[in-house]
Formats: sequence, structure tokens, C-alpha cells
Amino acid sequence: MTHVGAVVRRGDTVERPAQPHAPVLHAHLRALAAAGFDAAPTPLGVSEDGLRERLGHVPGEVPLPPFPSWALTDEALRSVAALLRRLHRASASLPVDRTVHWPAELADPEAGSLPDSALILCHNDICPENVVFRGGRAAAFIDFDLTAPGRPLWDVATAARYWVRLSGEDPGAARRLRVLADGYGLTAQERAGLLPTIERAAKAARAFTERRVRDGSPVHLRALADRGGWERWDRHQAWLAANRAALTERLLRDAR
Repeated sequence: MTHVGAVVRRGDTVERPAQPHAPVLHAHLRALAAAGFDAAPTPLGVSEDGLRERLGHVPGEVPLPPFPSWALTDEALRSVAALLRRLHRASASLPVDRTVHWPAELADPEAGSLPDSALILCHNDICPENVVFRGGRAAAFIDFDLTAPGRPLWDVATAARYWVRLSGEDPGAARRLRVLADGYGLTAQERAGLLPTIERAAKAARAFTERRVRDGSPVHLRALADRGGWERWDRHQAWLAANRAALTERLLRDAR
């Protein structure tokens, strides 16, 4: 969302603004491919001034607002969760380099206090706009700019915030959350911790948005206005807290 108008496709190559850690991020993408995860862009290089990066184009459909109905089906959600599980399995086989200045704004706040064995490099931004679909199923993830160390459950929680309307506006929210958990294959212990993690992820996302709005980001100012302002954030967080027990019970029902 932050690169609107700055991404250019030239045939099978995509050129876009590069993050300061782009060379390390490209190395991570290559390592994921070597570990068997073929559902991410192929890194092709960074410009000499470090301001632009080149990536292989990933063919398919990327849902954009207003999201098409095919992207909001349970089957689409289940495929997103399964692909996220594949990403995490590949990432778990790779070392986490804590010396890299990974983006911290939406990263797992507990990462700094946990051992390397408990962490992977999370995507942190599995929103619909960052998923490439083919035939109605998730085929690849794009935009790894916010990659940072974290617990796998943190990545699942951030994905849940994007793919399940956890604000009382959707009577099917509990079912959709269960579809996500089942599609990923969360354990009973992970399901028990999912709602508190979602609440912490929502708090981090709000703080991130507040900083961007305070800095005058036109993209975030427009998004805030289009999505009901801070009152909707307040309702969202209040609903999560009030329904934590009921949603967790649904997640744990018959779970192994």
C-alpha cells in the first residue's frame, strides 16, 4: 500500500522502491527458494544507489479493494493459511540474523526476549494485496518489506486481522477464524494463544497507523478516513477483548 504508483512492471521484471536492508532480504528470498518455498518473488538485484530493487514478476491475480467475492471465500482463506504454513516451515530451517536492522514497526514485540529456536523470519503483512492467486487459491506471497524475526503465531495473528473481520460486523467471524486456524494447522496450545496475540497485533498496527498519520502520510490519512476513523479502531479492539473467550472456545472445539 505504501508503494502506490512507485512499482513498475517491465515484462517479467518488477521494479520498486528498495528497503535499506534489501540485499539481506534478497538473500533471505533466495534461501527460502533453496529450502523449497517457490511461492515468493525471485530477487534480481538492487540498483547501484540502493534505491530501487528488481524482482521477478509473479503471475496471477492480486485482489485489490473493493475485494472480489472469490477472494473472500473460505476456500481462498484456507489456501492462504496453508501457504503461510509452507512459508513458515521453510523459514524455520533458516538461521535468524539478529544483527540485521529488520523493520520493527509491525514485528513481534516478544522477539527480542526469545531464543533463536523459537523464532523465524515472519512476513508480517499477509494482507489480500500481498497474495497472488491462481484459480481462486493462494499461489504466492509478495512484498516481503516488513519481514522481521518473530513467532510463527504472530504472523498467523497478523494475517487473521486482514482476512477475518474481527469487529462484530461479520456474523461469520468465528467460523472464518476457525477456517484460518484449521487451514494452517494450529495446535491446541497455539489456538489458545491466538486471540491474545491478535489483540497485541492490533495494538501494534494502531500505533503504526498513528505514527504514519501523525507524519502526514496521505495513504494512511485516506485509509483512516475511508475505514471509519479512530472510532472504528476503538470498536474493533473493544470487540476483540469482549469476545476473546467465545472465539477461543470455538477455535478449541474438537481441536487436537
